[in-house]
Amino acid sequence: VMGLKERVRKLTTAIVKQKEQIEKLRATENQLAGDKEKLERQVRNMQEEAAMSREMRADLQGEIARLQRALDHQSAEADMLRNDMETHVIRPLDISASGNDELTC
Repeated sequence: VMGLKERVRKLTTAIVKQKEQIEKLRATENQLAGDKEKLERQVRNMQEEAAMSREMRADLQGEIARLQRALDHQSAEADMLRNDMETHVIRPLDISASGNDELTC
């Protein structure tokens, strides 16, 4: 009878320890599931941010290209105006200035 009581006590103690281990494992499992969910949310958020960044980059590249074209166009206009001014204003002045020198000499 004493041996049986001791055996029942040991089995009961073992069952209680296993139950505590199972509870700890369940708590850890729940915590890990929560951590996994948080990480999955973070991954989704980062993927969304990456997509938005790619869109913004594409928009900025398009804006840069548009501004570069506008700058090229303005530069070409400035070159044309400079050439027109040299052709129609400065050169005639040079010719008339040299013509005036010849007249005054």
